[in-house]
Amino acid sequence: MKNVLVINDCKFESIILKDMLTKLNYHVKFCGEALVFKVLADYKADIILVNYIMEKITGDQLIYEIKKSYPNIACILFSNNYINKEAYRHKKVDGVLHTPIKIETLSEEFHKVESNFKFNGKVSNSICPSCGAKLSSADLHEKLCLNCGKELIES
Repeated sequence: MKNVLVINDCKFESIILKDMLTKLNYHVKFCGEALVFKVLADYKADIILVNYIMEKITGDQLIYEIKKSYPNIACILFSNNYINKEAYRHKKVDGVLHTPIKIETLSEEFHKVESNFKFNGKVSNSICPSCGAKLSSADLHEKLCLNCGKELIES
């Protein structure tokens, strides 16, 4: 079971997302933006779901800050407004969701993001979890990314 951290200043929306993610077999915690780094120190999140509009910071800025310390955590930005993922790629946003959301759409986006990330010491698809470089099937047999030199498979 993968761990998901929902970062949102709207408790009601967080509870709805937690309910849906629990039904999809994820373990979920939620917090506001002020407690993110405190929670991450104790909770080993695999995926972080971040609301775009919050009281003190925008979700894309928060994801950028999270990725500085936790580059191997997948971060998905969500909002009631349309979000163009490509416009936020430089901030290291791994996926986007538009709310309100159907559980099927949530599941699809999570599976898409998971397929490009490293969980439990294994590269799950064809993108380096550290730098985001596309990897060929031959690269997946290497221990280090040829682009950034970081480990692809933890020993």
